[in-house]
Amino acid sequence: MKKFKQLFIGIIVGLVLSVPVGAFANQLSLVGNKITGEYTVLVNGSELSDKAIVAGNKTFAPVRAFSEKMGGDISVDNNTKIVKITTTEEAIQDETDAEIVSSNPYDGLTEREISEKKSFMTKTLIPQTEAAINAYEEELQNPKSTTNVEKTKAALEKVKKRLEEYNEALKLMDEALSPAA
Repeated sequence: MKKFKQLFIGIIVGLVLSVPVGAFANQLSLVGNKITGEYTVLVNGSELSDKAIVAGNKTFAPVRAFSEKMGGDISVDNNTKIVKITTTEEAIQDETDAEIVSSNPYDGLTEREISEKKSFMTKTLIPQTEAAINAYEEELQNPKSTTNVEKTKAALEKVKKRLEEYNEALKLMDEALSPAA
């Protein structure tokens, strides 16, 4: 009986200690995000040794290599979580010459992957979003006594913004699918 009690207490302690760690593990991590593109970074026509990546619809560029190539100094403050880049005025003037070869998150995908995403967006996401917009607008035109008008307006604006994001994503998909000019 004593061994069973010790085992039970061990399991409970293990669960208590592991749950909070798992809850915060992915907050600042790219783990689980698929890298959808890898791009060469050119600064003043010179290629950086590190590549930029696209993950989770965001572009991540190698800040240290970039700033050093621009003639800047970089420092990291772990306490405040701030990356400081200091450049000379001459480096700031040359900043316009720096470029990432592609910022379209769909450029690294195959035609099939883009077509599948586009199909899902046009056949599912956009119609559902438009239906939600219509429902919110109707709710605002004919509010019930339990309707919170301000919350409904806020939700409507949020859904309209999402529709704009979907339409922008469709444009980027079309750009990625079109042959280079």
